[in-house]
Amino acid sequence: MKKFLFSLISLLSLSSYAQTVKVDQMESDGRHQIMTNMKNFRIEGLDYSMTLKVYESTDSLDWRLTISSFNNIPKDNIVLMKLKNGQTITLVVDSLHEETYRTNSVTYNAGYVGITQPGITKTYYVSESRIKAEELDGIDVHGITKVRIGNNVKYIEEEWTNNPLGKFLAKCRKKITERLQSPTVQKKDKDKGSIYEGF
Repeated sequence: MKKFLFSLISLLSLSSYAQTVKVDQMESDGRHQIMTNMKNFRIEGLDYSMTLKVYESTDSLDWRLTISSFNNIPKDNIVLMKLKNGQTITLVVDSLHEETYRTNSVTYNAGYVGITQPGITKTYYVSESRIKAEELDGIDVHGITKVRIGNNVKYIEEEWTNNPLGKFLAKCRKKITERLQSPTVQKKDKDKGSIYEGF
């Protein structure tokens, strides 16, 4: 868990670079995971990093939108995306990871007085929501004009005229699709089947 969250946090510092694949690995369940680097988006002044990933199995592609932030992401979080054609995409949280970090206290001198700044505890949230290929098609064609994140109690939203999130997700999907067509990892041998087969 900590390794997973550390990897995601590390990707935040890379958001200013060209869009690229940052995770390309086989999972223990035999699925092939590919994820692009994250990009930060400000929603009502709050920072949320987003990216796209896919889990490839022998007969399907399971696309996910990943959102991470030090701002609270509730377990019943919903993401609404409004497309330019008026269509609304609704995504619910499929999985949510939380990791708590505590900064060290700092002591410094102010004249003859020693002042200690206590450490701060922060929680980092990482959520994944399934997104259909047809919904990604709609984003590619029409773009995203508005996004809303939250639940029925509290939510935040942001509107755009230049489609930054839609363009970003389209680039993510393109990079992932290219990698799927030219894999760099050894995929599971279909003929071997389950670990229990023939045991």
